[in-house]
Amino acid sequence: MTFRIRPRVSGPTGTSADAASARFSYGYAPWVKSLSSGRGLTLGGARLRISGSHFTAATSVDFGGIAGIGVNVTSSKRLYVTVPAHVEGRVDVRLTNPFGTSAVKTKARYSFGLAPAPLVTKATPTTGYGVGGASVTISGRNFYGITGVSFGSQAAQIVSVSPTKLVVTAPPGAAGAVGIQVAGAYGASLAPGLTYTYLDTPAPVVAAVTPAGGSVAGGARVTITGQNFFVISAVYFGGLAGTELEVISTTRLQVTAPAQSAGTVDVIVAATPSLTSARSAAAIYTYSY
Repeated sequence: MTFRIRPRVSGPTGTSADAASARFSYGYAPWVKSLSSGRGLTLGGARLRISGSHFTAATSVDFGGIAGIGVNVTSSKRLYVTVPAHVEGRVDVRLTNPFGTSAVKTKARYSFGLAPAPLVTKATPTTGYGVGGASVTISGRNFYGITGVSFGSQAAQIVSVSPTKLVVTAPPGAAGAVGIQVAGAYGASLAPGLTYTYLDTPAPVVAAVTPAGGSVAGGARVTITGQNFFVISAVYFGGLAGTELEVISTTRLQVTAPAQSAGTVDVIVAATPSLTSARSAAAIYTYSY
């Protein structure tokens, strides 16, 4: 609640006029009743609900000397704030508005703690081709502040993270089994029995090219069907790379034919420079005027 008064000065010659610039406001400092949670991790990031009163003009939330993030006042009795990172220990949570700062209270304390290192229990699937690119789901616990996931010595691309599940894209690797390790804010996992096995990657196979021909000016959108289109880097038309490559599935892709001299050329699908489809009667494209 805020009170606004209008000071006026009286003297022998009269009383001062009522002016907006001569007004003074009184109000109450915030009062904290409860926190939606009294504990969290030192890395911060939790969204906290604070209940109490006189929050309407709240300007900041302090966690033991460190400001909370993204303060959102939803009413005079409630606001939300993201907990900042803080060293381990218990701190007072105090709100500030133009009229003061909330008092130190037992119910307005927040404990920052550490978590155990990540624990990895399962990976699905456990095998994939050496060319990489497979989506792998890693299950476990304590996936907080994840900084990296490695397959052997190779870093995987992290797609999504939750406290109990990670989704990553497997990096390329040599044939054989490698360990999976998850690193986070509180250490790295130790799971010597959990491995991912790389298999020899089969070469792409082209079954059909549709359409089977086009103008020497290029520009036709060509659909190629076949097998083993896992991680395709290029499609060549007689030695010239097509453009706008789109791998739709492991059996289908599309590419735009480049300009080329008149005649029939081989269509080669390449996973890597050394892993390419074989020449065949089904893998040709004819250029004409």
